[in-house]
Amino acid sequence: MSRSAGVTRSALIAGELNSLNTPDEAIFYTSGRASNEAAFLYQLFVRQFGTNNLPDCSNMCHESSGSALTETIGVGKGTVTLEDFDPGPGDFRDRPESGYQSPADVVCSAKGEKKRLRDRSYQSAAGSRNDPFQASPGDLEVGWGRGTALADLFLQVRINGDVALLLGMIKELFAEEEKRPGQVLDHQFIEQQTCGLTEFKESLAKVHWGDLIEQCGVPRTKIEDAVRIFVRSERTIFCWAMGLTQHRNAVANIQEIVNLMLLRGQIGKPGAGLCPVRGHSNVQGDRTMGIWERPTDAFLDQPSR
Repeated sequence: MSRSAGVTRSALIAGELNSLNTPDEAIFYTSGRASNEAAFLYQLFVRQFGTNNLPDCSNMCHESSGSALTETIGVGKGTVTLEDFDPGPGDFRDRPESGYQSPADVVCSAKGEKKRLRDRSYQSAAGSRNDPFQASPGDLEVGWGRGTALADLFLQVRINGDVALLLGMIKELFAEEEKRPGQVLDHQFIEQQTCGLTEFKESLAKVHWGDLIEQCGVPRTKIEDAVRIFVRSERTIFCWAMGLTQHRNAVANIQEIVNLMLLRGQIGKPGAGLCPVRGHSNVQGDRTMGIWERPTDAFLDQPSR
């Protein structure tokens, strides 16, 4: 682009912005494709212009994760590190990425050497995922062979039936606890770190199995199989992506994941926790640099401003 063309475009943009009745009539949308430096200057320009209208792609992708996690555990981010994915015997793991964008997966990892994150996700002895794919699309692109098996148990949930599936797993978890008191739920963790268990259990008892199965489309026998794997696990990581977050009831999806994990005490210990698959390109960098409609005072009051 020539310098004269750049000046012309700048003048055109400035003219449009200056013609608005108020800066709040403008919306400055971003994706994660900008560098941190560019993102910082962009939000600075927008705020100097006089508005905080700074939506970005994360509002669609994982805003629901941040909202749900903040409401339930007090922090809007995942609770695991890369090292938590190192496989070990008896670990119930959800796969972080399986060669494509997946709703949610759960696996029980077996022993294996350290590899990159995608390779780690395939080291599984038993597991489940709610997804129509039963092999890696990346492998299918190479040739129409058997592909790489992603899990041993597949829960092909009906679109937006995730809350029903998760509530079904929780109901089955409570049923298993009644059969084996003190051997299923992590009562010490629940007592020390949670609240509202009695009310939650009473509310769930009013939900009928038939309604849950109809809504999620997964047979009860498979839900029982998933819970059986979950209960055998000593350490669990639950991952999810936009298959769960881009729904009207996306916040509820994530809240029920948290409830399921809290009942087993699978948050806040090595090799276990919550892992929203987020931060592609530079979305997190945008947020750190101030691309947000609700900036904190600490950010706005920095001396560099």
